[in-house]
Amino acid sequence: MLFLKQSTAVTETIGPFVDSTDGNTEETGLTIAQADVRLSKNGGAWAQKNNATSCTHQEKGWYSCPLNETDTGTLGVLKLHVHVTGALPVWVEYMVVPTNVWDSLFSTDRLQVDCRELGDAALDLTTTMKASVNAEVDTALDTAIPGSPTADSINQRVKALDDKLTPKTYLAGTNDPGGDMPAASLGAQAKQDVNAEMDTALADVDLDHLIQVTAGAEKATIGSYLDKIMNKDGSQTFDPVTDSLEMVSEEAFYIADTVAALSDGVKLSAQGKLDVNAEMDTALADVDLDHLAKTSYGATKPADGSLLDQIMNKDGSQTFDPTTDSLERISNVVFGNSDYLADLHDNGVDLSTQAKADLGDAAWDELLIGHGAVGSAGKALAEAGEVQAGAYEHTVTVKDYEENPVPQATIWITADVDGSTVVRSGVTNDNGEFIFHGDNGVSYYIWCRKAGMNFTNPTLFGT
Repeated sequence: MLFLKQSTAVTETIGPFVDSTDGNTEETGLTIAQADVRLSKNGGAWAQKNNATSCTHQEKGWYSCPLNETDTGTLGVLKLHVHVTGALPVWVEYMVVPTNVWDSLFSTDRLQVDCRELGDAALDLTTTMKASVNAEVDTALDTAIPGSPTADSINQRVKALDDKLTPKTYLAGTNDPGGDMPAASLGAQAKQDVNAEMDTALADVDLDHLIQVTAGAEKATIGSYLDKIMNKDGSQTFDPVTDSLEMVSEEAFYIADTVAALSDGVKLSAQGKLDVNAEMDTALADVDLDHLAKTSYGATKPADGSLLDQIMNKDGSQTFDPTTDSLERISNVVFGNSDYLADLHDNGVDLSTQAKADLGDAAWDELLIGHGAVGSAGKALAEAGEVQAGAYEHTVTVKDYEENPVPQATIWITADVDGSTVVRSGVTNDNGEFIFHGDNGVSYYIWCRKAGMNFTNPTLFGT
């Protein structure tokens, strides 16, 4: 007997069909239509198959016979019978089984078995079984008890117990223990009884020690809320002398007063210094003050409206450019950087009439203070018009604050402290020296200038 899966289309191979006369010759050209294929489902009446497709020959008298879901829809024995003219009859018996059985036998499913009895008394229920039993019991317990439960049933016994536990009392002068609880207030004795029971209950868990009763040697149980509030671990070493809120408050204010009273003679420990330094570094970095000197600012700009922003930028555009706006660039411009004048010319900026006059005067005045390179017209004019102030040669050496000679420094000598009467002017040599002629016993005033350096002008020079 062959197996078929219930309600599943299938194409079966039936045969062999042989000649009805000699019972041997293979019939390969038979026409087997839908009506020729007869089915009996689990002992039912015979009927043609539901699938309308005719059977087709495969080889040697064997034919393909398509069946659909209706043909295999009934569980149990399925008989198939075909008898056409010219051939002996052919029949096949199948067993139509549920999908689970088929897949368990011929595929990867597991056979679903309904266990009605556990043969081993020591065999425990599986987790799934326990969950199912628990769910059924929950459902049963959630179901309301009927008004008239079956005699001697669990429902009947639960109802009887519930009736006995319905609240009864001796309250407010009602002496009938079977009477229902009235709406009146508790009697005096009842109030005393409730109070006493509550006192006992509070004392049982030491809650009477919170305010009214001295704790004495009693301690909060390890792990309780009060234990966790009072003790840092399970040691239960809380001491009101050192750990009470009053003491902590006093210590806190003492520390504050001590910090405020630190004098110059109190030094931080090495670790304290490191901690303070680290906190200060962090605080400076938080407001970008580390960018002032040590750290490159990168693409970071001062915040709009900050002091540095207002110093560096003329408005909120933050267009400060060190190549044009730095102090070095401004200094170069102020002290005669020729690039600045070239920039004005290249950009088509005309000088004012007063500016042109000032520049002309300044050009001639430069000759008086020795501004002229060797071989230049200014140098020649200065030397041609030079008037020696006296017969005695004097040497002036210009030095910086480290006492190093300053070469190529502009120097001019005046006979008055106001600098209006220039006696001699020029530039110091490579040794920082400048030679001029003057009279002995006369006071002269030395004036110096060089880009990037500061001098005390004038300096008194006696001969």
